[in-house]
Amino acid sequence: MTNGGVREGTLRELILDGVEYEPAMDSEPTIILARRSGETKIAGNGVVYGSSKPGLGGLKTDISCDITKYQKLKALQNSGRFVTVSFTDAGNNVYSGQVNISNADPLEMANGVVSLELGGNIEPN
Repeated sequence: MTNGGVREGTLRELILDGVEYEPAMDSEPTIILARRSGETKIAGNGVVYGSSKPGLGGLKTDISCDITKYQKLKALQNSGRFVTVSFTDAGNNVYSGQVNISNADPLEMANGVVSLELGGNIEPN
């Protein structure tokens, strides 16, 4: 991304488990990349070292879908399976990974819009 690029706006595309979903109008996605993090510690001899723990990535966004795609999402959430995802943000950056639907509550559709939360390993391509 040069000179700031495009940083705000809906996703350009979202493909989950081989099915393309339409990002909802005015939905602002939240993208969290998979990472490693940990505390910085000091050993008894004064040597500083760090610990390394993996952290999940994720995507939160609203999508527009019909009843057929909604039923596929519900079945996917109920199965708990990890599936492939790829999506392109407003700045044409592509991300992909292995995720499952991580909404705490069952998915709901209101006026053709579903709030979707995905959790897993998401990395930029």
